[in-house]
Amino acid sequence: LERYGSCPYSYFIEYVLSAKERKLYELGTPDLGHLFHGILESFSLKMAENNKNWQNITVGETDKLISEAVSENAPKLGNEILLSTASRRYLIKRLERISKRAAKTLTGHVQSGTFKPYGFEMEFGIDGVMPPIVIELSNGEKMIMNGKIDRVDVLDKDGKRYVKIIDYKSGTKAFSIQDIYYGLQLQLMIYIDALIKNMGKDENLLPAGVFYFRIQDPITKSVSEMTGEEIENKLLKELKMSGLVLNNETVFEGLDENLKNGGTSDIVPVSYGSKGQLKKSGTSVASEDDYLSLMKFTGEKAKSIGESILDGNIDIRPYKSKDMTPCKYCNYHSICRFDSNMPENNYNKLNDIKDEEIWEEIRKTCNVICKDKKE
Repeated sequence: LERYGSCPYSYFIEYVLSAKERKLYELGTPDLGHLFHGILESFSLKMAENNKNWQNITVGETDKLISEAVSENAPKLGNEILLSTASRRYLIKRLERISKRAAKTLTGHVQSGTFKPYGFEMEFGIDGVMPPIVIELSNGEKMIMNGKIDRVDVLDKDGKRYVKIIDYKSGTKAFSIQDIYYGLQLQLMIYIDALIKNMGKDENLLPAGVFYFRIQDPITKSVSEMTGEEIENKLLKELKMSGLVLNNETVFEGLDENLKNGGTSDIVPVSYGSKGQLKKSGTSVASEDDYLSLMKFTGEKAKSIGESILDGNIDIRPYKSKDMTPCKYCNYHSICRFDSNMPENNYNKLNDIKDEEIWEEIRKTCNVICKDKKE
């Protein structure tokens, strides 16, 4: 759905024609992404096998389990491509370092709050632990979606259960309300909506937050000498998660107990000013009503895209937002031959809209949806 939102023709080539590039004996970015996911999944399984939990696992134990997970997963990639040369064997060491940093950061996040891990690699679909997501289109056809949630955490407090999800990313993707509005970023909101619907009909079940966690090798700079602890703290800030948090103090403190006394979280996008008010800069929160409205809006956006696919709209029309276009990373330019200098080739130009204006549009859309359902 996100691919279709970025360029209908690119979606058509990949998911309808199923065009594939010639297989090369090399390591690409998607391969590394799969590898990181596999390592973190193995890590969580090994914790369970060794009766370790996220709240009290030590750094040494974390490093040991990650090393084992890397050793198991690296040979599975591309016919042992990572073992084929000295330079690639060095890459394994670098991947191990990045994975250890990610695992230690994720365990640190859990230990800094009161949310507890609930599930890992939770699949929804025909053969998943949860049923597939089904969206009914206007003509009665049904769009059935499969997927996998990397991690789910829960917090039970004051008779309510708060749920958060984390999606691991090896790229540079960051949460953007504008991208949701334009249909470029639907995954997190569709996942949290599906999860809550499948965890039960309990009215006390609420979304606490959706987050992207970037698996990366951060670099920190300083003009003066720093202690080991100062370096670790700066690196932690570089790995801060991007996402949307429920505007609720119980949730804030559950995600990061350092927020009990105000200040700024190094884990989630929540920051208080000196007067105890949430800062606009560095904070990404939504009220309960707005959060639920965004979930409904995202479902409607997915429905709209599904209907456009069914109508056979496969225009060569990549989006353009400021200087950003999907063409830079697209594998199919040799097929579409898109050239903005040609009169028949046009970008789908996206206007830059302020977040509050987008929220107003989302509220209006959801009011219409609710009104139509009542009628």
